[in-house]
Amino acid sequence: MAPLKRKNGWTIAEHVGTDPQSVLIADPTGFARKSRKSVGVQRQYSGTLGRTDNCQIGTFLAYVNPAGSRVLLDRELYIPENSWFADRDRCAQAGIPAGAVFRTRPQQVIAMIERALKAGVPFAWFTADEEFGQNPGLRDWLQEHRIAYVMGIPKNTKFTTADGDCVVIEKAAEKLRPSAWQRRACGIGAKGFRVYDWALLESDDPEHPFLIRRSLDDGKLAYYHCFNPRREGFGALVRVHGRSKISDLVRGS
Repeated sequence: MAPLKRKNGWTIAEHVGTDPQSVLIADPTGFARKSRKSVGVQRQYSGTLGRTDNCQIGTFLAYVNPAGSRVLLDRELYIPENSWFADRDRCAQAGIPAGAVFRTRPQQVIAMIERALKAGVPFAWFTADEEFGQNPGLRDWLQEHRIAYVMGIPKNTKFTTADGDCVVIEKAAEKLRPSAWQRRACGIGAKGFRVYDWALLESDDPEHPFLIRRSLDDGKLAYYHCFNPRREGFGALVRVHGRSKISDLVRGS
């Protein structure tokens, strides 16, 4: 997708450039497959396909710099536990190494971020969708390594407010005053700037605010857990969220 005459990992990386304020993005992407012998294939839900189908799921890690240029950094093929690792003969026939073990997609993400850290990739934020945002193991690992993040969460997520009340985020959003919302663009899509209304809910921990996005078309809400140890501003959280999808980049590769 880059406007380069010669395209390989080195030239694309040079074109994108690296920046300490860049964002790492994790995203699972599905690929329809009919063959039972394709590694990792089974009938499973794919958000990319928008349905349950016979498919493979890849877990991808991408890099986005402040200018919006993107490049894929890493990937792992998700191999289901019951339909594959429980059948070692099937694994052997497909060429899966005997020492390979099952890893959840959040565990795959941790492994890829560890490789990025070891390689010295400069970044300031991590972002991902609800599948990863609701995973306590991934959240804890990121917090232990002081990696700031903005990740999607379900509407029934509970948190403790700055006043000490335990609330469901959907119910807390319903009580927000009109003045709590700010209209901002979080990036540019195929149809121009992606503009939403946004609100920020503080928790009992200043490092853990919650971001709420409201659609201008139908008023639908989406919710995000933020880990913000550097206490960056509201606009930074919105911009990080705007980097959260890499499906088009994966399909383009």
